Amino acid sequence: MPAPSPNEDRNFWTGRICGPLVSLMQSAGYSKRAQGFFEDFTRDLVVSHLGPRPTKSPRTGQLIPHFDSFCCDDFSPVEYAWNISGMDEATYKMTINLGSEPISQLAGTISDPFNQRESIVVMSRLSSERGVDGRLWDHFRKHLHVEDGATAAHDIMSGMAPNEHTSSNFVAFGFPQDLSIEPLLKVYFSPVPISLRSGQSTDQVIADAMLRVEKELSLDLATSLGKIRDFIQHDTNRRDCEGALRLELLAFDSVQPKKSRFKLYMRTKETSLERLEDIWTLGGRLSLQNGTPTQKGLALQRRTGGHPNEDFAKTVGRHSFIGLSYTEAGPYVTLYYNSMIFSTGDERDAKGRLVGTGAAKQRHLLRADDGTISCFESQA
Repeated sequence: MPAPSPNEDRNFWTGRICGPLVSLMQSAGYSKRAQGFFEDFTRDLVVSHLGPRPTKSPRTGQLIPHFDSFCCDDFSPVEYAWNISGMDEATYKMTINLGSEPISQLAGTISDPFNQRESIVVMSRLSSERGVDGRLWDHFRKHLHVEDGATAAHDIMSGMAPNEHTSSNFVAFGFPQDLSIEPLLKVYFSPVPISLRSGQSTDQVIADAMLRVEKELSLDLATSLGKIRDFIQHDTNRRDCEGALRLELLAFDSVQPKKSRFKLYMRTKETSLERLEDIWTLGGRLSLQNGTPTQKGLALQRRTGGHPNEDFAKTVGRHSFIGLSYTEAGPYVTLYYNSMIFSTGDERDAKGRLVGTGAAKQRHLLRADDGTISCFESQA
């Protein structure tokens, strides 16, 4: 059976991605003009870089992805997000975000085992066609991409755990409702391949790369980074390998380096309030005094509760990122929830028919009055 043509691949991804995107924008109040603009933007800069469509297994009839993306549980290379900010209904600001993993024709083969090639193509286009500042991308690519070559790939893959992902990069666009504002691009790097190549921990790989960018681009990140590394090292020393935190992703805004926010993503399946408070405060390194963002966020968490004690997939659970930037006085922690773990299906998610603790959490988030609508945040 012949392989699908590139046009068939694009048609497949367009049908799967653009419909839900437009629906989200409609619900968020985007104008017709903005909906059309970002649909065209997505066709051009996202859909055209998703690679071959999944193929159907002749034995089971199930769709098998061309490359197992770490973007979603089912290996889909695209993820939507709805960000709501503001203090009340009068000031709510809604932004639809679209994240994806560019996938090359050779992704997962010995020629491109960690799917690095298509991200390079996308970033080159964004730089030349949209004027995106690529200095941070160039820096981190130099330090976090695996060199080409079958020997390097074999050495790394032979040391990988059976369920370890092989994704290297993700890109995400924030689509502003005001079309005079350029979509904000975030770029994500996974440290896993380099960690296995060098024998260093993922947090050491990220720290080394960030300290190099600090020196090369005259940024001031060492103080915040030191607090984060100290916390993770302390956490690793007092927990077994399964329970310890691991930095999984580094992200940054692809803007002028001194204006960029850097984010270090970590994940835990431990969901007790004690564990949450430990992460929330970086083991006590962030202040819990009354009135601080950290204290307010923790109080909100205590009112909304946790989720059932189940063995969820690797890409769900409580997902935190630690942020730092050139202008911040110290690191800040943000906590994300995946609504899949609270409901019985996508339709219930879309219509808000959540169950159990998820229903309670949704009701609370809809009436939150302190600006923490789409996520919870703590800060030094």
